Amino acid sequence: MESERRSRNAVPIGDILDAYLAETERSSVKPLAQVRHGWESLVQSKKLNGTRVASFKEGKVTIEVKSPPLLAELAQFRRKELLLTLQSTVSPEVSICDLRFRLSAW
Repeated sequence: MESERRSRNAVPIGDILDAYLAETERSSVKPLAQVRHGWESLVQSKKLNGTRVASFKEGKVTIEVKSPPLLAELAQFRRKELLLTLQSTVSPEVSICDLRFRLSAW
């Protein structure tokens, strides 16, 4: 019985945690970075200064907007256009299903 325990190769818990955290980071940070990069290209091409990506969770992108009139315009009239454009700028693995806008002063 004791010889069985000695024959197993133990993996340090630190190595297990490092591998888990690296995978978690890849699965959450990389899509957010792609969304941010895609939004930045939209900001430049469509003159959307005063906006930035706040979060990306479960396919929903939250955009912070500095100006109340711009917030109203984006939320009411340009949401669908911006969503389609943003979806086309990120890789197919990143699924964006909704754009949300909120007023913010950063």
